[in-house]
Amino acid sequence: MRYLFIIFIVIAVSGNAQNKIVGYVFDAQQHVPLLNASVFLNNTSIGTQTNDKGYFELIVPAGKFELIVSSIGYQTYQQVINAPTNLPLNIILHQKIETLDEVVVVSDAYEKDGWKKWGKWFYEQFIGTSSFGKRCKIKNPEVIRFRISPNKQLMTVIAKAPLIIENKALGYNIRYQLEVFQYEFVKQRLFYAGFPFFEQMKGGTRQLQRWKRNRADAYDGSALHFMRSLYKDQLTEVGYDMRYLFKYRNEEKERVKQVYKKRILTQGSVIDLGGDSSAYYQRILQQPDIRTETGKNQLTRDSIGFMNDSSAFVFNNKQYIQVYYKNKPVPMAYQALYPKSNAIWLSELVLINQQPIELYQNGAYYSPTDLMLIGFWAWWEKIGTLLPVDYN
Repeated sequence: MRYLFIIFIVIAVSGNAQNKIVGYVFDAQQHVPLLNASVFLNNTSIGTQTNDKGYFELIVPAGKFELIVSSIGYQTYQQVINAPTNLPLNIILHQKIETLDEVVVVSDAYEKDGWKKWGKWFYEQFIGTSSFGKRCKIKNPEVIRFRISPNKQLMTVIAKAPLIIENKALGYNIRYQLEVFQYEFVKQRLFYAGFPFFEQMKGGTRQLQRWKRNRADAYDGSALHFMRSLYKDQLTEVGYDMRYLFKYRNEEKERVKQVYKKRILTQGSVIDLGGDSSAYYQRILQQPDIRTETGKNQLTRDSIGFMNDSSAFVFNNKQYIQVYYKNKPVPMAYQALYPKSNAIWLSELVLINQQPIELYQNGAYYSPTDLMLIGFWAWWEKIGTLLPVDYN
């Protein structure tokens, strides 16, 4: 089963009131205004660009959010802000500086013809293999670089400029500032971090209706849908079943492995199987290394966390949690890839760093670095199905 560990440095936005924030963006060395720097709220469709004076203004919801400022050749700026702000923001961008040694080392480490070798693989890991993902296109793949670790176990991907992604299935153009992308081949674990900004495509009446249906389909059963339902304490009403998932080492399989290891070391000498047959041993060796047991009782929101004084739900449960969504079957593409999945919408959550996260009304949570998604969501939650947190 694939694991997904995904970061969007998620924004927490609350309330319906609209506020204006204004500011200026300058170059750190020359102290001159920066023209056309991108200024946006992370993972939303709320954004703008600076004018020739480096000035910007945004109309934003009240609450706490992540402000992102980026420009090619500069380090990405990020700041958590509570709107409204009373004073203009003065933002300084620092140029990216690479020493000669770093350039030589990194250049040598890049895979030659990387996109030709790894482009399809990157699409599957980053964009996804859902029907929506198959209608996505990265329009500037030439900015992507691939690097494999000396032991061949870790793939690192960098982008020299923001990725321009066209999602014709959901009707979005996405400008994605990729900060980190790492994939562990042995564990099949993906970790990526970045800042997406959404722009809605223009279309006719039929196209807009089709996008609306597809967005609703992408949302239904997604992690965003689950998080919003969890915050509102409406999991059962919308079709979710949440239970503890207990995981144990398969001690019997470990014992059998040791028996066979001893047999190999003694070059096939007769080993006392303790009354067990070879057929029994073969059956045990086919079992998973980790055995799981689902809790008998359905969990409520308040059994895994609490509401704090800032109107955020604090998810502080340190055990594995299994989430089953019963209102729709899994896509055929997932069934084909994982035929043993029993065709059910089954996922897992775990706080991998044992640190609590804060969940907000719009479904955003912080810090996403502390939450791992496993199972169906590990396949589904890719850029091809990604919706902005201001989606309604």
